[in-house]
Amino acid sequence: MRYILLMLFLWPPSFAEDAGINMQEVMKKAVTAGKTPVTTLLKQFKLKPLTTPTADGRTRYQITFIEKGSYFEKQGLKAGDIVTGAP
Repeated sequence: MRYILLMLFLWPPSFAEDAGINMQEVMKKAVTAGKTPVTTLLKQFKLKPLTTPTADGRTRYQITFIEKGSYFEKQGLKAGDIVTGAP
C-alpha cells in the first residue's frame, strides 16, 4: 500500500505516514476540469473504509477499483491507494 499526500496534484518525495488523498478535492477538480457528470465520475472508482483513522481522526479509505482511462487513473490514482474525504 502506498500513502499519498495531495497538494494540488503535486506529490512530494517523502510521504506522511497518515496522509491520504482527499477525494472530495479530487472530485471538485474533476468536475471543474471537464463536462463529466458527477454520477459518471462516481462510477469510475470504488472505496473500502479502513478501520484505523488518521492521526487527526479522519476516516481513511482504500481505493479498490479505478476504471481504466478514467480521470482518476490519469491523475495517477490506482487500486491500493489510501484516501480521505470520501465523496
